[in-house]
Amino acid sequence: MSVLLTIRLKKIIYSGENIGDDLSFQFDVKGQATSAKTRISSGQHKSFNIVLFQGTFAEGSVSLPISVAIAEKDPVFPDIGSGLSSFDVQLQEPEPQTHSFNANVIASGGDKGKIATFTFIMEAIIDAIDVNLKAGATPVNENDLVHISAAPRLPQLKAKLKPDGLAGNVDWSLEIEFKRPNRNDKDTLTKTVAANGEWNIAQDFGAHFYGGKATLTATYQGVECNRL
Repeated sequence: MSVLLTIRLKKIIYSGENIGDDLSFQFDVKGQATSAKTRISSGQHKSFNIVLFQGTFAEGSVSLPISVAIAEKDPVFPDIGSGLSSFDVQLQEPEPQTHSFNANVIASGGDKGKIATFTFIMEAIIDAIDVNLKAGATPVNENDLVHISAAPRLPQLKAKLKPDGLAGNVDWSLEIEFKRPNRNDKDTLTKTVAANGEWNIAQDFGAHFYGGKATLTATYQGVECNRL
């Protein structure tokens, strides 16, 4: 089973000495960059819900490298600092996981020498990526049977990835194999659609009719997510 890992920035805590409150942060989590600008006063904290990273992984664990560059806006002497960390995430853990680390900024202007400390609190959410297949409004599960109608007409199959709101595209593959004593018939239909959209299988089959054992495969972000 594959999972979708989402890392969010949940809180920034501003402690130490006061260097100003016009702040910008540039995060990089495993190559995915995100910027945030905000005003926080020394001794205060601020809550966020900013997505810093999303990626697909097999089960197990992953260590995500994190970097942050901090700047306090000043027309003459901007104060800058940076920090590094690593977020170790257990991918089989269904509950949210948190990680925190500190980064310092040393003032260079009129407050030269003052040191401010910023604490970043992040949260990891794990969602199992699953295939949702329906024949009309009826869910289709592994080893279920669906039938070509007497008309004839293919089942009105539609496939979608879960959870909702996935970014990018998903590559679908539907392989149908019909075994006979003297030969085997096999055909494969493929389609690339938006990951948050639906693949209308029946529509893409058109006037072609196939019977046999069907295997539906979804490949998302280079990882085979599920087979049904």
